Amino acid sequence: GQVMTIVVCLIFFMAGLLSNYVVGRNVYKNDRVGQIAFAFPMTSADLLDFHRDKTIPLAAERAGVTPEEFEERGFRLDDYVDAKDILRMEDIPNDPVWREAMFIEPGAEYRIQLLGPPRQPIRPGDPFYYGSSPNGVGLVTPEFTVPTPEELATGRPTAEPALMVTEVNDLTVIVKQTGTRPVKVDRPPLARDSVFTSRTKVSPVWLGAWGLIPNMQSFWLVDAITQAQPIPLTHALLVLGYAVCQIVVFLALAVLLFEGRDIG
Repeated sequence: GQVMTIVVCLIFFMAGLLSNYVVGRNVYKNDRVGQIAFAFPMTSADLLDFHRDKTIPLAAERAGVTPEEFEERGFRLDDYVDAKDILRMEDIPNDPVWREAMFIEPGAEYRIQLLGPPRQPIRPGDPFYYGSSPNGVGLVTPEFTVPTPEELATGRPTAEPALMVTEVNDLTVIVKQTGTRPVKVDRPPLARDSVFTSRTKVSPVWLGAWGLIPNMQSFWLVDAITQAQPIPLTHALLVLGYAVCQIVVFLALAVLLFEGRDIG
């Protein structure tokens, strides 16, 4: 009857609201060991040293002054522009210093300052993975073959690309591209990134269950709005497509269930 229909719809709606907490959190398995407070390339140049023809006007606009006034009055560039702004600008593939700053050059090193004590010990010789998600979803670091301690002990570049911890001093961690070819990361480590020492594992069973349950959290954009984060058009289109798919599926299910019934 109508009551049972309402109850079933309510159950599905509540399951959709709780699917991330009940099911989604079991899909990806990785233990975050820490969070980055600061990250600096160990080169003669920082990311902010590049694209100054674009970053200074951008910073001046944000400071409410002209580019000339910005430089004359001694404004600090890093108070108005950050690494994410630089990453949105075009690449400089033929500049080795840029490639080192972007952490895509063999032998490139980064000094990582952790936000607090690591949850588990980080040692020289550990692999280094990082990404913006605290549960390891969408790691910036792709999978790579971890070199043996014997390979690292030689001090020579390893045969395979690898991103390894070479030095640890309290909350400071030195990370290096140890291979003859670099691990192809999309970007360098940034402040607030999560740090891991292993790849993220995915549970196929939980992933399948998570995919079957309608996820109402996909339509919840308040978190991005309250944190003043932009909502990309592509994300809005994906959410719209997801909504259309849900409507089609549930209408088809309704037609199938009520096809042989006399509803009056």
